[in-house]
Order: sequence, then C-alpha cells, then structure tokens
Amino acid sequence: MNNAQLIASALRDRGVQWVFGVPSGPVLPLIDALRSCGVAYVLTASETSAGFMATVVGTLTGTPGVAVATLGPGATNLATGLGAAWLDRAPVVGITCNVPTAWLERRVQMRIDHHALMAPLTKASLALRSDNVGDSLEYAFDLAAAEPPGPVHLDLPEDVALGVASPTRGRCAPLDPPLKAPHANNAGNTGAAGTAGYAQSPGNAGPRGAGGGAPAGGRVGHKAPQAS
Repeated sequence: MNNAQLIASALRDRGVQWVFGVPSGPVLPLIDALRSCGVAYVLTASETSAGFMATVVGTLTGTPGVAVATLGPGATNLATGLGAAWLDRAPVVGITCNVPTAWLERRVQMRIDHHALMAPLTKASLALRSDNVGDSLEYAFDLAAAEPPGPVHLDLPEDVALGVASPTRGRCAPLDPPLKAPHANNAGNTGAAGTAGYAQSPGNAGPRGAGGGAPAGGRVGHKAPQAS
C-alpha cells in the first residue's frame, strides 16, 4: 500500500463520501486511490469551489469535508475556500499536492510555500512525510472537528504519495486549547488575520505525545490570540 492509498482508505473509514477538487499531475495518485476505495472524486469549477463545497459538507454533516488542490495556483485558489471554512467555523481538511520533497526548497515553476499561504487561514498546516502520513491525517481530522471547528491543511509531496506507507503509531496527541474565534466587532481587525496572530514554533512539531500537538515530522502552525 502506498501513502495515497493509505489516505484514501483513512478518509473512507472516517466517513468521507466525497473529495472535491480539480485534477492535475500531482493529484492523480490520490484520485486513483480514492476510486479504488469507493470515495467519489467530485470535479469542481475551481479549487475555490472545492473549498466551498467541502465547507458545506462539514457544516451539514459534522464530518470534515475534504478538498484537494495542486501546487501553486491550485493552492492559492483553495486558500479562499479554506478561508471561508475558517470564518464559518466549518470542519474541513484541505490537501495540497506538491512537488517531490527534494524540490521543496527550490525555486521551480508553480512552487510556493504552501504552509506560509495556509497558516493564517487554518487551525494547523502539516507537512506529510513518508513516516507520518497516517498519524497526521488522524490528527488533522480530530483537530478540524474539535471546538471550535475549522479547516486544517495537509501538504502532500508527490514522492510521499507514491511511497510505501508506514504503519500508524496509533498514539493520539492532546489537542491544543480551543482557538479564539474572529470577532466582527473588532474595529479595523475583522477576519481571521485581524484577530489572531500566527505563531510557528519548531517545538510544536515534536513527536506525538511528547508535548507537541502534531505528529513527528509535521510542520505545524497554530494561531494564538493577540495580546490585548
């Protein structure tokens, strides 16, 4: 089993019936895996629409809706949909498919820093690696559904998607305290970016159960309320 198949089977086991998105090369391994697991891949007009549809599914069912995007422009489109999920307090898991890990720090066509893009709009942004895919997905679903609900971002490099899946550790990290929700009456500071600062600390990326909230190897960004 490769990691794309692991993700597809985990989504099915979590009750996900639809994954919304737009096909592209890096997304194809995940689309094939979803088909084999009986999870419908729903073509949308854009990745923004995919985020909106996942937001509605999460709101109506309580099960996090799932949207998938390719790198670069696909990810920037998806950011709008995840921003809507943040403002609506809807449980959503957004997956961006990325270049192979060896290219992540290179300046190549379409590649941008997906974590920097998604961090202000999500409860967490996690980097999937060959040894943390199952645990990261489990954590993402739990965090998205935790009060107050909201979107969580996962970044999936192409070589990780095609790599052999590692057994999940099965250790659940304690979730962070509830996040401070946006307040519309903050003059000049409406919306997620205006009411919550983004803090990213290497200490938050430690092994599960070792004081950090995210699985080992996952880069995570958590919002922290601004000091009054």
